[in-house]
Amino acid sequence: MSDTPENTPGISQDQCNTTSLSTRQYLDQAVVPILLQAMGACAKERPEDPIAYVANYLLKEKSRFQPHKDPTTQ
Repeated sequence: MSDTPENTPGISQDQCNTTSLSTRQYLDQAVVPILLQAMGACAKERPEDPIAYVANYLLKEKSRFQPHKDPTTQ
């Protein structure tokens, strides 16, 4: 048995899938969708503190962009 992520105890299949992606693919899949939404909302609102606005948007909306976990696999 090798020490690949697939055979490592405590590492989920989702983690295996993301660790095999290139940096660009990982960011495109995990970060870009919500970041584009946050930046679009920021551009529309034009808040006085855009960094805080984007940070708050990301925290508030992150559950909409996270994959839904199957409770039977945990």
